[in-house]
Amino acid sequence: MEIVLYEPKIPQNTGNIIRLCACTNARLTIVGKPAFNMDDASLRRAGLDYYKEISIQMFEDWQQFEQYLLAKNKTLKDLAFLSRFGKRVYTDYQYKNDQIFVFGSETEGLPDFLHKKIQEECPENLLRIPVSNRCRSLNLANAVSILIYEAFRQLNFPNLLLTLDAQSNKEIPLS
Repeated sequence: MEIVLYEPKIPQNTGNIIRLCACTNARLTIVGKPAFNMDDASLRRAGLDYYKEISIQMFEDWQQFEQYLLAKNKTLKDLAFLSRFGKRVYTDYQYKNDQIFVFGSETEGLPDFLHKKIQEECPENLLRIPVSNRCRSLNLANAVSILIYEAFRQLNFPNLLLTLDAQSNKEIPLS
């Protein structure tokens, strides 16, 4: 699985997502310029020592990322996007083992040009997490966690350790 962050703004969120990627074997991709230095102490603190365990792929802009997708024979229709403007609840989407999730920035969400493309090409891939009418959205790191774990749940948690063996106290993978 791959998590794509579009121009993230808060280093602590990205650090938490780095840790999530290490714990789920997901890849992390950042598209556009983050609003912080990737060596930021807050980023490293939130990511703990997991920061060293994953490689982060970075693309200058969305066009460069689309070239990467084309090289992988992927299109927008293969991606799942999260937005408070999505019409489909994230649990109603059928995730794949090689799912690519795209999240906008904490302050602006997905950019307008991308929203427009999604609406034209694959509006069914624009997902939302239900929240009360008192808030606009969840914290980015929390939203990423919710979606990736829903995908893993649907796929029966492939390659993740699910339980401990009572006698040996060792973790046992489900599959």
